[in-house]
Amino acid sequence: MKSERLGLILIGAALLVVAVIVGLWFDRQAELQRAHIRDQGVGLVRVLSSLPYEQLLPKPGRTNLLQTVLQMNRNAELGYGVVVDTRGATLSEVTTAGTLIPAAAQAADPGSWYGERRLKSPGDGREIREFYGPVLDKGEIAGHVRLGYFDASPTALGLDQVSFA
Repeated sequence: MKSERLGLILIGAALLVVAVIVGLWFDRQAELQRAHIRDQGVGLVRVLSSLPYEQLLPKPGRTNLLQTVLQMNRNAELGYGVVVDTRGATLSEVTTAGTLIPAAAQAADPGSWYGERRLKSPGDGREIREFYGPVLDKGEIAGHVRLGYFDASPTALGLDQVSFA
């Protein structure tokens, strides 16, 4: 009887250790995903900010550059891209299906033109990491480019991770 209880306790402890290890692994995967999103967001904002102002605005008969960026991006967390003027009015926007762009004030201080902030999606309350940078026209600030990524969740399981777990 005691040996049966001891065996059950050992099995329970082993299952608990396995659950903790899998939980830590998922947390590490989410941390790596967040780092990847940050690298990609900062890089993409810097590239878009360096482009001439006219190229970021949609023109009739020409493909919208933000639309191309969203379509070519293989990161499923990229939710939106928007170009706003200095007053915050939208000049061009592209979103994934069902995504609403949260309102955000732009910094007037040149030291804060590039940055990252956390916002909440106005539609479903999901966490968004937004990266932003200035758009210049003839050396003067004409607006900002904003890219919003949905935050990686440590509990999100991909099909490729189920077999590992």
